[in-house]
Amino acid sequence: MKKAFSLEYWNNKKIEKNKIFYVKNNNINALKTNPKLFNYFSDFETIVKINNCILKNRNVTSFGCGSCWLEAQIQIKYDAWITGYDFSKHRINRLAKLTIKGYKADPKRFKLLVGDMHNTTIRSASQDLVVMCQSLHHSTNPRSLIAEALRILKPTGRIIVLGEPSPGLQEHFRKILVHFIKFILINSYRSRHGFFPTHSTLFPPCAQKGDIHYSKSDYYFMFNLSGLEFKLYKSKNYNKISFWCWKK
Repeated sequence: MKKAFSLEYWNNKKIEKNKIFYVKNNNINALKTNPKLFNYFSDFETIVKINNCILKNRNVTSFGCGSCWLEAQIQIKYDAWITGYDFSKHRINRLAKLTIKGYKADPKRFKLLVGDMHNTTIRSASQDLVVMCQSLHHSTNPRSLIAEALRILKPTGRIIVLGEPSPGLQEHFRKILVHFIKFILINSYRSRHGFFPTHSTLFPPCAQKGDIHYSKSDYYFMFNLSGLEFKLYKSKNYNKISFWCWKK
């Protein structure tokens, strides 16, 4: 049910028109000047540079590529071959094509696919890099998603995870304070939650958007269980983190 709700939400054109990556009047200037989007690409550049990742003429797959604002920039700067996967039909069929054209990326180097990123049609051991920009925390089965990434990656392939939520101390303190106030004053809340709050109590998932707010320890646990080594990077965007991952 939650998955279907999320699918309906991300395919709702009326809702999408209010998002920062939406292409209005076939003009992508708003994307180019948006500081959050700029920071995510900057995060990508930093991780690639630090880890000496060569992408020229390499195969890059993006899970949850959306309108391809990030992928267009990757193609231009690194001259890579891009496969974009997303379950939003209008993003793939309309917005992505407008964005690629607006950035003046090479459309011949793109393969855009609508489908489930947990179960793709991409050939095994064919990709050099898998990118997940703000998409891992939308997965109801992150280990399955990571397994799919590992399936399509070459033995030397890497995974870059960008823009995962990581609330700071101030946000944690505020949420904890609200929790204790509710626990004291609201009987129904007290019957559903323990005195000491868990991470999922403080940051509950959103079924509509498909958001699941993992803690840092959750990421460490899922990566280790999936057989991944990783490095954590602090994003230039507030309360966001990124990862550089490779198979053990």
